[in-house]
Amino acid sequence: MNAPGNLKAGEADELLADLDAVHGRVAVALFAVDNHPALAALRGAGLTGRTAELAGDLPDRVRNLWALFATLGTGLDQARAARGADRLAELTALLRLPGIGLGRDGLPAEGAGVAPASRVSLLDLADDLDRRSAAAARDLSEVDDAWSAVAARIAPIDAALDAAASLAAELGAVGGIEPMQRRLAAIRQRELGDPLTAAPGGRLAPGAVARLDELEALVAQAATGLADVARVRETYPSRLAGLHERLSELADAESATAGVYAIVLAKIAAPDLPPVPAAAPVLAVRAARLGELAGSGRWLRLAADLTTVEEAVAGAQERAGRLQSTASGLLNRRDELRGRLDAYQAKAARAGLTEHDGLAEQYRQARGLLYTAPCDLRGSTRAVHGYQTVLAELLQQRPPAVRGEAEGA
Repeated sequence: MNAPGNLKAGEADELLADLDAVHGRVAVALFAVDNHPALAALRGAGLTGRTAELAGDLPDRVRNLWALFATLGTGLDQARAARGADRLAELTALLRLPGIGLGRDGLPAEGAGVAPASRVSLLDLADDLDRRSAAAARDLSEVDDAWSAVAARIAPIDAALDAAASLAAELGAVGGIEPMQRRLAAIRQRELGDPLTAAPGGRLAPGAVARLDELEALVAQAATGLADVARVRETYPSRLAGLHERLSELADAESATAGVYAIVLAKIAAPDLPPVPAAAPVLAVRAARLGELAGSGRWLRLAADLTTVEEAVAGAQERAGRLQSTASGLLNRRDELRGRLDAYQAKAARAGLTEHDGLAEQYRQARGLLYTAPCDLRGSTRAVHGYQTVLAELLQQRPPAVRGEAEGA
C-alpha cells in the first residue's frame, strides 16, 4: 500500500507526463533561443539603450537555463527510473520535496562545490524553467521584430541612396550625396543600435519615423535632381545646338534694336532710352565655356550653367524686343503728332481760319518742332495741344452752323 502522502500510480503517471511535456517545451524553447538570429545580434558591438541592457543580461540567462535544464533532465531520468521500479515514495520525494540545491547565482549547487542557498522540488524547477525559457524566447522575438521593422524601413532608403550615389559618381556630383550617406550611417547606428527603443513591439516609434521620413525625402529630392542632370547629359548636344540658334536670333534682335536706336537718336531729341542692348557677345562666351564642363564630366555644374544661360538668352531676347518697341514708339509718337497737326489744320481750313494770326503762329511752332531733326517730342506735344486748344476756342466763337460744318466735315 502507498504511505500516506505518497503519490498513487495514476497521479504519478500524470505528473510524469506533465513533467515530460514541460521538458520537451523547454528543450524546444532553448534550442530555438540558441539558434535565434537575434541572439547573435545581441552578442555584437554598438548596442545602446534598452537593447544593450537586454544584451548584457540575456546570454547569461540562456547559459543558466541550459544548466538548469540539464538538472531537470537528470531529475526526470531519476523519476522515470523510480516509477519503473514502482518506488512511489521515492518518486513522490523526487517530484515534490525541495531536494534540488541552487547557489546564490541560481545555478545548480550539486557538483559545483557550492553550499546551496535554496532548494526547489523537481516540479517547481520544471515550472520555473518553462516560464523562464518562454520569457527568453519572447525577449528574442521582440528584439527580432524590432530589428526587422527598423531594417525594413532603412533598406529602401539605403538602396535609393546607393543608386543616387552611383549616378552622382557618373555625373561628377558625389559631394551632394556624402552628407546623406553620413546621416544614414548615424541613423543606422542609432536605430539598429537600440531597436527596442526605435521600434517597440515591432512598430517604429514616432521619432524614428520622423528621422527616416526626412532622410527619405532628401534622398528622393537628390535622386530627382540627379535624374534631371542625367537628362541634361543625354540631351546636351541638341540643347546646345538650340542655344546657339537662339544666340544667333538674339544677336539679330539686338542688331535690329541698335538700328532703331540709331534712327531714334538721329530724329528724336533726348529720347531717354536705356543703353543699347548688347548681351549676345557676353552670353556667347558663357555658352562656349559649357563645352569645357562637358569635356571634364562636370555635369552638375553644366546643368546649372546651361539652364542659366538659356534663361539669360530668353530674358535678353525679351528685353531687346521691348527696347526696340520702346524706341519705335518714339518715332510712332512723332508721326502720330504730325498726323494730328495735319488733321487740325484741315479742320481750320474748312472753317476759314488758316490765316488767323494766332492760330497760324501756333501751327508754325508745332510744325517747326515736328519737322526738325532731332525732334523735341515733349515740346511738339505741347505745341500740337496748344494749336488744338486755340482752334477749339476760335471755333466756339463762330456761328453754330459754321462751327458744325467745320467739325463734321
